[in-house]
Amino acid sequence: MTGITIFAFVLAIVGIVASVYLYNKNRILQKEKDDALNKTQFLSDEEKIKLLDELSAKKIEDAKQEAEKIRQQAQKDAIEIKKSAVELEKSLLEREKILEQKTNFLLEKEKKLDKEEEILEQEKQNLKKERNSIAEKLAEIAGMTPDMAREKLMEDMKSFLEKDFANQIRTYREKLTKESETLAREIIIDAMTSSATDYVAEYTTSVFPVDGEEVKGKIIGKEGRNIKTFEKITGVNLILDESDDYIVISCFDPLRRELAKIALTKLIKDGRINPARIEEYVQKARLEIAKQIIKDGEEIAYKAGFPNLSLEHLKYLGRMKYRFSYGQCLATHVLEVVSFVERAASELGLDVQLAKECALWHDIGKVITHEKEGDHMQLGEEIGIKLKLRPEVINAMYAHHMAKDPVCMESALVYIADANSAARPGARYGNVEDYVKRIKALEEIAKKYEGVKEAYAVEAGREVRVFVDPVIMNDDAIIILSNDIAKEIESTQTYPGIVKVTVIREIRATATAK
Repeated sequence: MTGITIFAFVLAIVGIVASVYLYNKNRILQKEKDDALNKTQFLSDEEKIKLLDELSAKKIEDAKQEAEKIRQQAQKDAIEIKKSAVELEKSLLEREKILEQKTNFLLEKEKKLDKEEEILEQEKQNLKKERNSIAEKLAEIAGMTPDMAREKLMEDMKSFLEKDFANQIRTYREKLTKESETLAREIIIDAMTSSATDYVAEYTTSVFPVDGEEVKGKIIGKEGRNIKTFEKITGVNLILDESDDYIVISCFDPLRRELAKIALTKLIKDGRINPARIEEYVQKARLEIAKQIIKDGEEIAYKAGFPNLSLEHLKYLGRMKYRFSYGQCLATHVLEVVSFVERAASELGLDVQLAKECALWHDIGKVITHEKEGDHMQLGEEIGIKLKLRPEVINAMYAHHMAKDPVCMESALVYIADANSAARPGARYGNVEDYVKRIKALEEIAKKYEGVKEAYAVEAGREVRVFVDPVIMNDDAIIILSNDIAKEIESTQTYPGIVKVTVIREIRATATAK
């Protein structure tokens, strides 16, 4: 029964009570009226009527007021009853929710009990099976022959011994781990000792012996035209001192210095030194350098234990001899690393040939860093793909600087060997590397301008000589070019003193008489 239904029921009851009350009240009024009539027999008719009217009006008014009070009280009671009915309905709803929750709880508990009953039943079955199995084993043992019993005992002993053996292995493994650290240190120290080499660094100059002042005079030429031509073509500086019997070839690039030495040797041997001869012999020296690079590559490959490499491989290896990193010759460094990993890999039971191959090529990208953009690891990967080197070798190019995780122990070994070779006292000098970088930066700034054919930093970086294409650049343009290069050097580079920029535009006319 809802609150509205209860309220309607209460109103009906109130209406009935009010009707009964009014009926009884009217009866009382009628009786009082009759009594008054009896008492007024001696009054006149008008007085009787007037008295009866007044009495009736008063009684009716009293009855109305009493009925109104009853109605108001009934309304108040109905409101209270309605409130009680709403509260009762809320209470019933709450109880219904609680009952529903208890019902759900009992259902869940019933499910859990069913599940536990299933588990108990399963365990009961397992125990029954185990009991049957034990009974079968006992029956089997009871019926065993001595040999069968012995075999059964051996199996049980074997199981026990295997557990004991595993414990012993664990103990020996811990002991071996401690001893292996000492052994590893000994292997590394032994490998470092066996791979240490004497190393004399050529930094930025080479000494070329000459016999007498006459030879020096020929090299200088009339008004210095021979030495200027030589320096222009080769990109080196020739330093001649009257009191000494040698010429100093100055250049940060070892390949240019070697080119200059070969060309000077041929020129002095020929005796006829002039600009045309200089150009001829420098060109021959370039061809000879190309052949020498292959020979140097063969020598490096032979020392590293790879005597049958292709010509393309040898060209890259040979260029290592003319590449220095922090004052350390790249070829010397690579052979040190190869020697280290060979010894260490052999002691550790690794793939010695793979370790040596990783060591041989790990820094190959450095031979082209002055030709292409990018670090030597990325450039090394390009060369490795071109030469079809193994993936492990390419990984070593990155792993020896921890740019990538090593994919094999041989690659990780190169990281250790490279660090030891570079860290060996006297192996590297940072100030030389900084100097070389500054010189290269000066040349690169000049070369990027349109119309520039060659650019050489000379006089230890105090001068940049720029050779331009005379067809593209005119006399006015080279003045603007020199200023532009000087301004860029001034705004982007750090250098001691001053840097002079010299732009050279040379026109040649050649005719043949027949």
